[in-house]
Amino acid sequence: MEHMTTQPPIQPIASAEQSLVRDIATIPNAISALGALLVWHGSNHLDTGWGFSSTLAGRVADLLDGQIARKTGQTSDLGAAVDATLDKLAVTKIGRELYDRDIAPKWFLKAMGALAVTNSLATALAAQQLTETSQRPTTSGKLAMASQNLALLSYAGSRLLTKHAVQSERESSQEPARRSAKVVRGLGHTAAFLGIGLGVKAAGSYITRAVRARSRSSRPAQE
Repeated sequence: MEHMTTQPPIQPIASAEQSLVRDIATIPNAISALGALLVWHGSNHLDTGWGFSSTLAGRVADLLDGQIARKTGQTSDLGAAVDATLDKLAVTKIGRELYDRDIAPKWFLKAMGALAVTNSLATALAAQQLTETSQRPTTSGKLAMASQNLALLSYAGSRLLTKHAVQSERESSQEPARRSAKVVRGLGHTAAFLGIGLGVKAAGSYITRAVRARSRSSRPAQE
C-alpha cells in the first residue's frame, strides 16, 4: 500500500511574506517615515525658524505620500495603515509641544485628542469586517485633518513671528511682525473651529459605520 505524503504549503507562505515585504518597502512608506521624523525632530524646536521649517516639511511630505502611492501603483491597505499611524503620531507630537508651551488654545488641542481617540476606536471596530471602505477615511475626515494641521502650523507660525518681533532691535520691524502674527493666529482660530466641526461630522460617520459593521457581523449568529 502506497503512502501519500503531502508537502507543506511553502509557496503560499513565501508569497505572503514577499507580498508583505513589497507592501512595506515602498517609496510612499519611506516618504511617510521621513515626514514623521522631520516633524518629530522639528517640533522640539518650534520656536526656531529651522524647527518650524522641518515640521512644515514633514507635514507636506504627508500630503505627498498618498499622491505618489496612487501614481506609482503602490497603494495597499498596509500602506494606508502605515500612513495613518505615522500621521497620528506626528500630529500628536505637534499638539503635545503646542500644549506644553501654551502656544495653541488648550480647548482645541483637547478636542482634537478626543476626536482622534473616538475616530480610531470606531475605525478599528469597523475594520474587523475587513472591508476596504471601513478602513478608509471619509471626505469630512480628510478635510478635518487638513484644517487641524493648518491650525497647528498657524499657531506655531504666529508664535515664531511674535518671537521675531520681540527680538527685533528696530522698532520699525516689530510692528509688521506683530501684525503678521495676529493675522496668522486668526487664521489658526478659523482653521481650528472648522477642523473641529468637520471632525465631529467625521466622528459621526465613523461611529455609524462601526455600528453598521457590527450589526452585519451579528446577523448570521442571530439566524
